[in-house]
Amino acid sequence: MIWGNTGWRKGRYLENDLHLADLAIQAGIDGQAALRAADASEYLRRVDHLRDEAAQMGVNAIPTFIIVKERVVGCQPHEVLAQVVRRAGVPPK
Repeated sequence: MIWGNTGWRKGRYLENDLHLADLAIQAGIDGQAALRAADASEYLRRVDHLRDEAAQMGVNAIPTFIIVKERVVGCQPHEVLAQVVRRAGVPPK
């Protein structure tokens, strides 16, 4: 997985143009196209819209999982997510 743990584990940040272009290339995406997309107003508007939508749902941390009507906020042990999923009616495998 290219994007996962990129910042804190590998010291690479999507806000850095060189890092973003390099990560895009590793993912098979044209690096310059990724940089243009990162600054494109249409995508920035979409990000703003999604951020507003998340705020309306009470999402204020990453990760946040909304399972039926329950919210699991922040990094949680697997068992916490499993309990919420079971309460939602999904049987364990």
